[in-house]
Amino acid sequence: MSTGLQVHIAAYACGTVVTVAGELDLPAAPELREALLPLVRTRGLLILDMAGVPFIDGACVGILVGMHRRLADTGQRLVLANVHGIVSRVLDLAEVTNLVATHQREPGGAIAPWAAPAASAREVLEALGIE
Repeated sequence: MSTGLQVHIAAYACGTVVTVAGELDLPAAPELREALLPLVRTRGLLILDMAGVPFIDGACVGILVGMHRRLADTGQRLVLANVHGIVSRVLDLAEVTNLVATHQREPGGAIAPWAAPAASAREVLEALGIE
């Protein structure tokens, strides 16, 4: 069954960027999990670009928290970028933003500092306003 979820994975100097588009709901949860789990072994940041995500539910919130924990166990870091709208509200209410580094997008513009040539993890985090 196709959920309409689109996942694109690309390597950059700072780490791996997963661009996600579509609703992150219960039907999409297995597909999201399958895309993310192999990335626990990557080096550098694991950035989820969520500019194309209009909705998230508890099933996918749980996957993000699980990925955060798996990455933390290996010394890696999960970053949620370009979070907006109801997704931002759900992540705030679930207190995910207290656990996972999150860049809240301003209305009208997503940013992609990882695309700059040879941008380091530190430079990307600074551009996203994350310490």
